[in-house]
Amino acid sequence: PIKPASDKGSPIIYLTDGNQQFITMYAAAARQRSMADSVIVGIGYPPTERNEFYRLRTRDFLFPVAENWWKSIPPQHRSYIGSDAGGAEQFAKFIVGTLKPEIERCYRIDHDRQMLFGHSLGGLFVLHLMFQQPEAFNLYCAASPSIWVNDRSILEEIPDFLNRLSETRDRR
Repeated sequence: PIKPASDKGSPIIYLTDGNQQFITMYAAAARQRSMADSVIVGIGYPPTERNEFYRLRTRDFLFPVAENWWKSIPPQHRSYIGSDAGGAEQFAKFIVGTLKPEIERCYRIDHDRQMLFGHSLGGLFVLHLMFQQPEAFNLYCAASPSIWVNDRSILEEIPDFLNRLSETRDRR
């Protein structure tokens, strides 16, 4: 944080693709007084060659996809996708079950101001996590999410998500 946390704690922003997004988000927080006490957590990868970087992204950001979708990927792009693609459930468990508690152990966090941000495949991951675990964060920001993945199957999650939100609201 650029300034000390308030009595409620600091807002927190978790970034997928932390290698690329951290500097931009830090600069934005530095310019906005309302974000100056934010903790920014960039979730990234060790420096590696390009294909390995993309393989790690497809491992962490993609949920299992249909076999026929894999076959539709142009050959020039297949080298970016590893055989371990589709591990986003494990990545979500790591963020929610391991990373968040560890950060909260180290920093005083405002539990009413927690955001997950992702761009492109990271944005797709953010949407899926929001649809499946809306309680994990207070705010989800999916910038230019790759909804085209798996024949736009992410859109099929919207009706169940809206029904759950409606049921939750009705119980209040």
